[in-house]
Amino acid sequence: MQEGLTSYLSPFETETSLNQALYRWKARLKFQQKIGAPVFALTKYEKVYRVTMSFEGEKILCFSAESDVKIMGLIDNVMKLRDETLKT
Repeated sequence: MQEGLTSYLSPFETETSLNQALYRWKARLKFQQKIGAPVFALTKYEKVYRVTMSFEGEKILCFSAESDVKIMGLIDNVMKLRDETLKT
């Protein structure tokens, strides 16, 4: 969480939301033989975007951003950082 911001969700709600994101990501993996591996999943809510992507095998990386951000540019930047991190 960026310093100075307030979460919309309680810690319990955040944990529940992340568990649901992991469950949905694993469900997407069931179709990768036919349509390819998922690259990222994007959900737009009224107040925020939430992005889920793979990170080191079966781990996932989830992040959110305010709804006024240029989300595709942010996703591209995060994927570049992720890929650089995984190379080291």
